[in-house]
Amino acid sequence: MEGIQTIQSFISMLDKSLVELTPEVQMLASKPLEEQLQSMKDPLDRAEYLNTISYTLTSLMFAYIKSKGVDTTNSPIMDELARVKSHVQKVKQCREKQKGLDTQQHSQTEQTKKIIQSNLNGRHQEPAISKSNFRGRHKRFSDETSLKNDTKKAKQ
Repeated sequence: MEGIQTIQSFISMLDKSLVELTPEVQMLASKPLEEQLQSMKDPLDRAEYLNTISYTLTSLMFAYIKSKGVDTTNSPIMDELARVKSHVQKVKQCREKQKGLDTQQHSQTEQTKKIIQSNLNGRHQEPAISKSNFRGRHKRFSDETSLKNDTKKAKQ
């Protein structure tokens, strides 16, 4: 008796899961695949979407075969699941590589911004034109010497 109740509870859980899955599948089937893929700009997003669809369909087929009592250990469905899994891993690796490049590019951009800001804000220790360029080139005239020269010229 307990075995029957356990099986009935599994069947009712499966039924609930299928009811929840139905709207999701209908949403996927509402537009043609080409339209859905064209709306995505990023190739990795497209690959993830295709992987999701492949995994969903393969998993549903696996569940169907399993419910029919077929041995799935050497079934082609297992090969298909392994293939989909490898594609999912490839997309994950590409995402991680892209994140690494984005992080590196972001850090380089930040370093460049810091250099530019420090140059524009005048945080240099030395002035743009050094004082040594002006030494010994300017002559100072005092008012007394210029007045004496003016009076001498006027007397002559």
